[in-house]
Amino acid sequence: MGNSDDIIYIDESNNKQQNTQKNKVSFTKKILIVLIILSIIIIPLSFSFLMKSVNLDGQEKIVEYIEVGDIDYQVQLQDNDYYSEKYLEKNMEYVANLIDTIKSKFKYELHLTDTMNLSWKYKITGELLIAKDSDSSPLYTQTINFAEKSNNNVTSTSLNLTEDLDIKYDEYNSLVNRYKRDFGLSVNSKLNLVMDIEVEGVTQQSSNKLNLKKSMTMSVPLSEQTIKINIDSDEINSNGVLFAKSGIGIENKLLFTISLLLLVISVVVLIGCILYYSKFKKNNIYYVILNKYLNDYDKIIINVSAESSNIDESKYDNIVKVDKFEELVDAAENLSLPILFNEILPGEISLFFVIKDQTLYKYELIRKVLETK
Repeated sequence: MGNSDDIIYIDESNNKQQNTQKNKVSFTKKILIVLIILSIIIIPLSFSFLMKSVNLDGQEKIVEYIEVGDIDYQVQLQDNDYYSEKYLEKNMEYVANLIDTIKSKFKYELHLTDTMNLSWKYKITGELLIAKDSDSSPLYTQTINFAEKSNNNVTSTSLNLTEDLDIKYDEYNSLVNRYKRDFGLSVNSKLNLVMDIEVEGVTQQSSNKLNLKKSMTMSVPLSEQTIKINIDSDEINSNGVLFAKSGIGIENKLLFTISLLLLVISVVVLIGCILYYSKFKKNNIYYVILNKYLNDYDKIIINVSAESSNIDESKYDNIVKVDKFEELVDAAENLSLPILFNEILPGEISLFFVIKDQTLYKYELIRKVLETK
């Protein structure tokens, strides 16, 4: 090879243009790699969220509901010399002989997330029980029907049922006291008031029916010096879901939509990037041939910098432009010189050359030329 003085650099604007092109290609490769990595990460995550948003048992949530029940009351007192107020509030202890009426309100509410065709009915019954003690079989029972109502044609997202009921406490208390006196017994007695509620509902989105049967109880002790009224409505305070059969039940539509969209986009991007990168690197005839030359003749090829490959051909007496790379290899071997190589334009043009004194041997590998053959 000739002295380094034989290589004369040309205008630096060429170098800048080549470096700019190289940077663009390098940036494109990095973007492709980043997109592929992101797609590989997003695809399993999207699939996981997609599976969480559906019910594979074929059930889709159609209507959610909440039901609430309660019994409110006030105790109306007889005229007396001790209490200035006419009514005592809920959850107190009361002197039985001062009670005139227990003014109660039975309340039931049903709230739905969608409109349904509802039918409902309820009844309130009272059962007077007299027994020797709380664990014994009843000695006497009496059933009282206080209220019964129904409606078979309600289209709504909610249901509110209320029933005001005045319980004449003194009447039932007097009955028990007479029983005790007539038979000379010491007994345990109480009046249980029970509200039984039945609600049925249908919706066009589901063949399944809403079918609720609930009850709540107010227990009023009788024939005691003082009493505490007990309320039990815990059974009603609940919520639930009405499902419909479908191929795949979608439980979270927003999560399902976002997950499906991300999954589709990620798969399309991944396939597109892989195909583009594969075409760019593997199926490009330019790279196939370039890699073959570099691999087969790596012992005599030296990769030089862009600056070293920019030579002023006018400074050489003889310019030998060979048509085949093998001819350049023969020249290099005959002269016992290495082949200098630099990719001038990444993916487009590579230059191979040998310099001997004032003679320049060169071979250009050009993608566009290769693709026309």
